Formats: sequence, C-alpha cells, structure tokens
Amino acid sequence: MRGLINERVILTVILLNAFVLFLEAFAPLRMAMGPLLLMVDSACVVYFILEAALKMRYQSVHGYFSDAWNVFDLGIVLLSLPSLMSGAPALFTLLRLLRLLRFLRLMRFIPNIERLMIGGKRALRASVGIFMLVFCYLFIFGLSAHYMFGYQTTVDASGAVVHLYPEFGDPLLSMYTMFKIFTIEGWYEMSDNIAAHSTGITAHLIRLYFIIAVSFGGIVILSLLNAVFVDEMSHDIAARTEDEVEEISEEVEEIDARLERISNRMMAKLDEISERLDRLEEKRE
Repeated sequence: MRGLINERVILTVILLNAFVLFLEAFAPLRMAMGPLLLMVDSACVVYFILEAALKMRYQSVHGYFSDAWNVFDLGIVLLSLPSLMSGAPALFTLLRLLRLLRFLRLMRFIPNIERLMIGGKRALRASVGIFMLVFCYLFIFGLSAHYMFGYQTTVDASGAVVHLYPEFGDPLLSMYTMFKIFTIEGWYEMSDNIAAHSTGITAHLIRLYFIIAVSFGGIVILSLLNAVFVDEMSHDIAARTEDEVEEISEEVEEIDARLERISNRMMAKLDEISERLDRLEEKRE
C-alpha cells in the first residue's frame, strides 16, 4: 500500500488528471469520450482521497497535518470534491473551475520550491511600499482622468446623448483604463483620440498629461517595483551563496590545517630517520 503514495505515482495521477481536464475542454472530445473522461476524473479524485487516508495511517494524523504541503493538498482535494456532483450550468461551470485547483498540487514537485517561496515572501514584503505607491498614483490619475474626460458627451445620429470616453465613465473604469495605459502598450492611441477632440493649448495639455502619467506610472514606478522585487529575490540567493562560500572557506582552512599537521609529522619522521642514519654511520666508522 505504501507504493500507492510514492511521489512518482502521485505526480503521474496529477498529470493524468490535468490531461483529462485538458481534453474535456474540447467539445468534440467531450461529446465522444465524455463518460470515459468523467470516469477517469472521478478515479483520480478517489485516488487523492485514498492518498490522504494512507498518509494519515502511515504518518499519523498529527504527522500528516504538521506538513504544510499535506494540508495544502488536502484543501485542494476537498474544494474540488463538489465537482463530482451535477447541477445548474452556472454551478457546473464553477465546479469545473474548482477541479483545476488540483493542478496546483504540481507546485510541490517544482525543484527548490521552498527556496522560491521564501524568496517570494521576502520580495513581497519589501514591495509593500511600492504597491501602496502604485495604488496612490493610480487612484490620483484615475480619478483626475474621470473628472477631465468622463463627463464629456456628444450627440449621435439618433439624437441620443452618449459619452465620448466611456473608458473613464466612473472612477473604477477610469483607474482600470489608466492601469492599462501604465503598461505602455498602445497608450498613445488613447491620448491621440482624446486630443483629436480638442484644439489649441488644450490638446497639448492632454498629451502632456498622458506623457506624465506614462513616464512616472508606467516607467518609473513599475520599473522600481520590478527592481525591488528582483533585488530581494537575488539578495536571498546571494545570502545563501555567501553562506556556502563561507562554509567552503572554513573547510579549506581545516584542510590546510590538517595538511600542515601531516607535513610537520612527516618532517619530524624524516629528522628522526636522518638521526638514526647518522648514528648507524658513526657505529660503522
């Protein structure tokens, strides 16, 4: 029974389950092989439950729950259990999405995942201030863009009043639009479109507004966020490298000390042999 909870077996079942979910996304395959795919998916869920039960048996309940990965795996399995039930289309879609959580179990098989997670936590803690700065900057520019452009209207061919820039129709939409602009992708299209409906100094001021927004939000602040995050990740790696170098240096020093002691003993032995040879020579004479 222990063979059923071998890491390779667990990984194989997870990959099989992910492959089944992938095949189910194709309508022709789902219609042709629906019952078979459902049966394999259900068998995978049964295996995951059996895996948890066997681990509790061999590791004890306390030992099982003392491992964070076991708790993580069990939580994912329990969340995906309702997917075995049928229901309304909307509920069925939600349950199918929950089944995808099982694929997250592959995280435990990623090499050095513990180190990556520790480095990620350090980077997130160091980036909290930058995230707050991004939010404040986004809030200011999103709200200001809403007041400047969200209330501008025009009359269409039917005589109805429509907003010129629905992307800034409310503060949340405006913040979302400004966030897209911060990514720098196609930002000039929005500024050119708004400036085209203005004339003179107003058009130039609109362009200047978006230049400032992109320069500081899209280039300076987001680049700073990336720099802080990467620096913290690399700092963790550099710290481990320094520790390893220090350990190697200590080992080299210990080896040097051993070699020096061996050299001293060998010299003492050579001196002793030389003295004996001298005494033998004296006796022969």
